[in-house]
Amino acid sequence: MTHIDQYAYFSFLRDVHPGEKFIFALLTMALVLILNSIVISVFVAIIMALMIIIAARVNYKTFFRLMLLPMGFLIIGCAAVAVSITITPLNFLLSFKIGSLWIGVTNETLLSSINLFFRANAAVTCMYFLALTTPMTQIIYVLRKLMVPEIIIDLMVLIYNNIFVFFKTANNIYISQVSRCGYNGFMGKLKSLSYLCSNLFIKCIKNTDETYNALLSRGFNGQLRVIEEKYQPKKRNLAGILAFDAVIVLTYFIGRF
Repeated sequence: MTHIDQYAYFSFLRDVHPGEKFIFALLTMALVLILNSIVISVFVAIIMALMIIIAARVNYKTFFRLMLLPMGFLIIGCAAVAVSITITPLNFLLSFKIGSLWIGVTNETLLSSINLFFRANAAVTCMYFLALTTPMTQIIYVLRKLMVPEIIIDLMVLIYNNIFVFFKTANNIYISQVSRCGYNGFMGKLKSLSYLCSNLFIKCIKNTDETYNALLSRGFNGQLRVIEEKYQPKKRNLAGILAFDAVIVLTYFIGRF
């Protein structure tokens, strides 16, 4: 179990109807992407962060460490959007010339990159809210209620399970190699890594075959069935979700006038 799964299973919002959390996260993220406003993006990011830290009781240090993971990709991607490469000089705020090419940042590209950064950041916080408060079993429950094809859900369950097996197996092989003086020197690292990858592939294939045989021995007929909890939606929560998203829309239209 990863740290994200641990926080999801022990979250103070775990007993909230998963459909409500699903709607709240995805509907809010959709509004952020559709409305395309820096103010809305910042507002949503702050509210989602507060919901995760205060309502779900996730340690703020852990949350900010999780936010650092996509931050590097966002900075690199937004920096690429901010830079323009042209043959003719434009109204650059900052530029330099290499041969016949002008490389610089204009006011328009800078604003676009800033807007993209905050939109992506808000979308990430929405997905973190769902991931840190909703265990995978609840997400599968929602997908079944949404009539997602069973084959897709079953593949999700098997892939999700194999992720943990993959990491555990890789970690065990790595510890075994280090205890035998593996990864000693550059060539030793390459050799040990190649052995790890080849053995990991073989062990994962073997584990997949054993899992399938175990399913067959337990009457597997093409569909994975598990006991599902009963959830009761609360009108107060649904009203709060609609009110929050209505405030976002009203804020957007008020800001336009």
